[in-house]
Amino acid sequence: MSYRYALHRISLAEKRLKCKLVIRHRGGVAGGTSELTAEGKALLMKYRKVEKDLENFLKRSNELWNGD
Repeated sequence: MSYRYALHRISLAEKRLKCKLVIRHRGGVAGGTSELTAEGKALLMKYRKVEKDLENFLKRSNELWNGD
């Protein structure tokens, strides 16, 4: 995924959620930086939990389906 596309997707998410997820600092000689806001960190933690829960669900479903 290109940087430009990723930035576009983040901007769309911020607009839909009505909150800032990333603080962007324009670069200079050393280049720019970005950091997650508190809302961005909370969203990331929720995403990781959902991802883990889904992984566990799929593992259990596979075990039941295959009789393991």
